This record gives sequence, structure tokens and C-alpha cells, in this order.
Amino acid sequence: MAGGPGFCDLPGWAEDDHAAALAAFCVTRDLWSEAPQTPIGGVAKAFFEAHFHPASIATPARLTGYYEPAVPGAQAPSARFAHPLYAAPAGLAPGKPWLTRAEIAATGALAGLELVWLETAIEAFLAQVQGSVRVMLEGGGSLRLGFAGKNGHPYRSIGAALIHRGAIEAGQMSAQAIRDWCAAHPAQVADLLNENPSFVFFRPLDLPEDAGPQGAMGRPLTALRSLAVDPAHVPLGAPVWVACPGLPPRLMIAQDTGSAIRGGRAGRYLFWHRRGGGRAGRCAECHGPDPGAAPEGGHMTRRRPRKPSAEERDLWLRVAASTTALHPARSAAADDNDPPKPPQQPAPPQKSRSDFAGFHIGQSARAAALRVDLAPSPAERLAQAPIRMDRKAHQKMTRGKLDPEARIDLHGMTLAEAHPELIRFLLNAHTAGRRLVLVITGKGKRGHDEGPIPQRQGVLRHQVPHWLHQPPLGQVVLQVSQAHLKHGGAGAYYVYLRRGG
Repeated sequence: MAGGPGFCDLPGWAEDDHAAALAAFCVTRDLWSEAPQTPIGGVAKAFFEAHFHPASIATPARLTGYYEPAVPGAQAPSARFAHPLYAAPAGLAPGKPWLTRAEIAATGALAGLELVWLETAIEAFLAQVQGSVRVMLEGGGSLRLGFAGKNGHPYRSIGAALIHRGAIEAGQMSAQAIRDWCAAHPAQVADLLNENPSFVFFRPLDLPEDAGPQGAMGRPLTALRSLAVDPAHVPLGAPVWVACPGLPPRLMIAQDTGSAIRGGRAGRYLFWHRRGGGRAGRCAECHGPDPGAAPEGGHMTRRRPRKPSAEERDLWLRVAASTTALHPARSAAADDNDPPKPPQQPAPPQKSRSDFAGFHIGQSARAAALRVDLAPSPAERLAQAPIRMDRKAHQKMTRGKLDPEARIDLHGMTLAEAHPELIRFLLNAHTAGRRLVLVITGKGKRGHDEGPIPQRQGVLRHQVPHWLHQPPLGQVVLQVSQAHLKHGGAGAYYVYLRRGG
């Protein structure tokens, strides 16, 4: 890929699911200063090709998979659960070395900061490596923990330490192989873990059950589309094309970092998994230390307008000198250095005290008329919008006489879950040439507290019309209208798409 590849040089570019990549890109798009503001044409593939160009990463790269483990645990210690995960201590300075892993264990410096207890020391260690974890609590329910900081010491791989000792062959190395070794050598586990001086602290997360863990950009990660990178080599938020032996190539988004991610190494967020390590372990084996298995890849940089060269400017001036202006009078007026300024409007006269007729000292002020501004409902706002589609087709659509060609049901989803699903559905529908689709939001349910302050009913019902008029969906949506009763009424929207180009 050296020498400035084009999109046609990327193997599998045409076959990738660009809508899925765009949905992941939009999750953190507002946090990246280099991100383009408006997708063109609404087609995901055209969006990336118009706003970016591939740039090879010359450094040899290694790709691994990481996941959010789901492990059993308890909020109180017991004979079964005796290995804690900790909150960050007070006074921890970012980037400054604190106690090492061995010193923390020897001094008990984190006593009182336990968040949850796990079954084994290796599970607590692997949770720190992943940077996030779901703990299935003994009494029912779950607790999600995310990265809160680290002790400032460099990460060292215990897998590499086991290979160096000759305990596990390089070709057999995986998370499950490490677990098996620890189960067979319990007395040596503490010494093995202390090979890595780095120590990670956690904080509780309030996230929807189906949302990915928070990445380094503070937004949920997308399975198989989010990539952990070294920001010194690839900017966070940038699209990255990853082609690796044994895996289908795909477009991913740099949205996370990690202690083990340095230089040309990268990690892709796979999934959350009970115990995990199955697919992630096999991914690590595929992209292990074999230099022949190093993936090709490159991040994409923004296309920037360049200034014309001296030769191009000279050519342009010669062409301009040989042309005749269509409107000479208008051109001459435009060349004037001092165009006439519009006459200055006189300032409005100031009111004097004598203008307030009929007022005397001690008189009570007249009570202002009570004005209540009620926000219009989504249906009222959409009804006031101009009709951009064919009027006869619009009449048929609003009367329920046109059947939607596809539909998506967002009912029951959170905003974080619904937004990327809606983007992916509509961009795929537009690419497939569909015109009328149905988006089901549900009407929402009333809260338990019927107090004097009105509560907005149906969060998705109010939010979806805003999404449909914002990038990237605003470029493919022609008309939005509340659905007819036969298709869901106030709990659904007709979305009429532009013709695919």
C-alpha cells in the first residue's frame, strides 16, 4: 500500500458495509476537530470517498482483538470472591508513576477502595487489561465498570513472559491458555502478574445493557467497528482501513486507546462475552508474534483544498484574458474600489418621560397578560413543514394508501442504541433504491409522577424527527410525516427518501 493508494487499491473496499462504519463514525464525529460537517449524497461509501483519502502507515502493524468480559462477582468479599477491582486513589496524578502492582499488593495501599470482588486473580488482571468489565453479581443484577486511571507504569505482557519462560509456546498463546496455566500453577500466579507493573483503576458506569463500553473518547464502542490505536500515530476519531490475513477487511473508526496499544499495534473491540477470550483469543493467535501475519492498514486523512501552483495560476490568467464577460456593466461595477454605501438610517427617537401619558406616582402597574407558550407536538411541526415530494404522492402517503417498502422498529431502545441503528437502516435503504420506509418509535408511556410540571411523553418520538433532518440522514431524507393509523399513527413516521444516485 506504499506510495499513496487510492480507494480502488483497498482489497474489499467495494464489498464492505460502509453504512455500519458511518454509524460508528457518527458516534464520535462531533469530538474530532478534523471531522467533515456534512456528508454528501447521503451514501456512506460516497461520503468516505469524498471527504477522505487513504494514507499508508509505514510502520509494521499488529492487530489484536479485545472485548468486555462478563464475569461472576460480588459486592462483598467471601471465600469464593476474594480478588477485588479498585477505584482510583485520591491524589493520583495522570502520567506520574505511583506504586507498582507488586508494591500495591505488599502495602495494602488500596484498602477501602474495593468496588467489587471476582473469583480469581487472573480474572481481575484480565479485566484491567481490557479496561472494562461486566460483573454478574451473586445476588442478581450486574455492575458495569470502566477505566478510571492507571498507576503510570508501562504495560508488560504476561503472555510474553510465559513464552520467554518456555511455559507456553508462542503459537498456543491466548487468554484461555493463560487461565489454564494459572489454574495449574496457583502458587506462581502472583509472581507472574507482578511481571506487569501497570495497574488499572475502575469506576462504575451507568450504560444501557446493550451499549458497548465507553472508549477513550467517552462514547460507547461499536462491536467490530471500533479500533484502539496509539494517538501518536493515528488521531482518535479517524477512519482506519484494516486488512489482515485470515479476516475480512473492513473500515473501522479509531475510538479507543490502551496500555498495550503502542506504535503500530492496534486492537479492535469485538463484543462482550461471558468469560470472553474465545473469539478474542483466536484473534490474538491469528495476529500473534508471527511477522508474516502483520496486517496492512492505513488511516484516512481529510481531503484539503490546495493552493494552485505558479504554473496553474499563469494558465488561469491567460485563459481569463482570452474570455469575454457576459455582463460587462456588472463586471465594471464589481471592479470599483469604493462602491456606494447605502444611506444611513436615522436613529429612532428616544422616549421622554412625557411620552408615558396617564401615569402618576403611586399608581399600580397594570398586570401583564398571562402568556403560555406550549411547544408544538412532532406531528404539528411536521405538518407545518413545506411539501418537497410530489403532492399527489404526499396525499396518498398521509392517507395510508402507500405501503412502506421497509420498516425499522426502534420501540424499547435507548437513544444511544436507536441512533446508529436508524442511520444504518436509512442509508442502506437509500442505497438499495427504496423510497418510502416506516420508522416505528412508539408513543411513549406516562411516568408515575403526574405532578404540576408537564413531562414530555415519548423520548424517541420527539428525537427521531431531529435526527432525520441532521447529517448524515438529512441528505437522504426528502419528507417526514406522521404515519396513518393503519401504520402506527402517532407512534411511527413515514420517511420518504430521495432517489439514490
